[in-house]
Amino acid sequence: MKMPAEDISEEDTRTISGRTPLIAAAQNGHSNAVRLLLKGGARPNIWAQASATSGIIATPVIMALQAGHAKCLELLLQNGADWKESERHSGTLVHSAAEDARLDCLHALVAAGIDVNVAKAWDGVGGSSNTATGTITIKTPLEIATAGNHTQIMMLLRNAPQAQVCRDQLRAHIEAGDVSAAQRLGLQYHVQYNMF
Repeated sequence: MKMPAEDISEEDTRTISGRTPLIAAAQNGHSNAVRLLLKGGARPNIWAQASATSGIIATPVIMALQAGHAKCLELLLQNGADWKESERHSGTLVHSAAEDARLDCLHALVAAGIDVNVAKAWDGVGGSSNTATGTITIKTPLEIATAGNHTQIMMLLRNAPQAQVCRDQLRAHIEAGDVSAAQRLGLQYHVQYNMF
């Protein structure tokens, strides 16, 4: 008996490896398939197996970003993908895009309004601490792009509307003579005072 399409859930259509069709389409850059799947009700925030062998789970957003498929990423973000959900178990999307020099993907993230100023523990794989020394390395996406000498990424991050908001807030605190508030904001976003 043939089931109507609306009666088939994503759970029913997972591959043997556990990937959903939306994750497979996003990971492989099939933007037309992503568009059709989203239109058909595929859930953009579902966590599923990234591959048969890795044991890693991911969202379609994470897979599109890691594979550098900006159009798929853009479609997902425009159609209900919650970027905060994708960051729940991984590093920030902006940090990943900066490290991997994914300029087109970073454009899509900036257009979606993702905070480009956030500082996070980062070791290149989602960040954490150095257990040998007990130190934690905190980096912004701009610092990561600078370390990798990704000039175009650096320019985009410095000129993003979200970066301007941080600089404006910092400037206002400094001009008002509220040094402690400026320092707290600078620590929160791990920015340098000479950014503006």
